[in-house]
Amino acid sequence: MNHTPIHPKLAEITGRIIERSRPTREKYLAKIRSAKQMGRLERNQLGCSNLAHGYAAMPKSIKSKCFRKPSPT
Repeated sequence: MNHTPIHPKLAEITGRIIERSRPTREKYLAKIRSAKQMGRLERNQLGCSNLAHGYAAMPKSIKSKCFRKPSPT
């Protein structure tokens, strides 16, 4: 697969963005790793908007299994 080379100015800008965001990205990734170590979340531990985003990203086969489970409310 052939890729068109990135324009030098775009590469420069991208590099600056990566460097500028490195400290906050590292904090974010550390938070993610910490949450992963805590284990799996259950539905009753998530707010409605988080549930909605999670369900939206799931394949239909998994969605149907989730909706068969009893609701926490």
